[in-house]
Amino acid sequence: MIRGVGGPLVHTIQDYNTILREGLDGVMAQMREDLASIDGSAPVGIADLERRNHYRAMLIVADGMIAYAERCADLADSAAASEPDPARAAELREMARICRRVPRLPATTWWEALQSLHFLRATTTLLEGGGSHSVGRFDQYMLPFLRRDLASGAITLPKAQELLECLFVKWNEVPVYAAGRGTTSEGMRQNDKLTIGGVTADGNDATNELSLMCLEAHAHVHLNDPNISLRVHRDTPDDLLRRALEVIRLGGGLPQIISDEAIIPSL
Repeated sequence: MIRGVGGPLVHTIQDYNTILREGLDGVMAQMREDLASIDGSAPVGIADLERRNHYRAMLIVADGMIAYAERCADLADSAAASEPDPARAAELREMARICRRVPRLPATTWWEALQSLHFLRATTTLLEGGGSHSVGRFDQYMLPFLRRDLASGAITLPKAQELLECLFVKWNEVPVYAAGRGTTSEGMRQNDKLTIGGVTADGNDATNELSLMCLEAHAHVHLNDPNISLRVHRDTPDDLLRRALEVIRLGGGLPQIISDEAIIPSL
């Protein structure tokens, strides 16, 4: 039993973009403001009590997420202190720095954005269990972080690709909710959906360099998750379609091909 209902809340897409842009500090400030507006009102009815408990619960979770990230930072710092390889030690110190920043503060780099997204997704899985906690249109809201770092020279394209693939590998860790289920079938994969391609709000092609990077990442790691969907339409670039078919031919059935022209009108 989760949430007293009988099963986890799955098939969801969280508002990752807001926390990437504002950080948990910014979101928590709004929560506290909303909570104060309830605490300052009188009389307080049942609906107000439910809202009050809702905001208090969210603040507890957000504080827990920050504490978890801090513990990861402590672990990275500890590992760096005993690491004999200077390059690896520097990498571990950078990991620690990033974990002390996100998700508490807004992400400012590609690496920070990837790490923040991972913390957010991991927390959702820990809270709700189950799977299919999807990350939505990844190549749209993550693109600004990638482009900014590439344009400034803060990161190279191969390094950016490597970090993306590290995230894909990380998403294939198996949380075992029940020993029997965790050792059967596919090992309780999370089946988290990641969407690329498609159209923008005004109907233009949304394909970008990150769309192709996601296909390359799946081709390289070739794991079950994330469950990639490629949204296609009449103006989808041929090179994206061609690469998608090449990746599908590797086996595994990913990416799934979804027609915008069939799905969007049905919504």
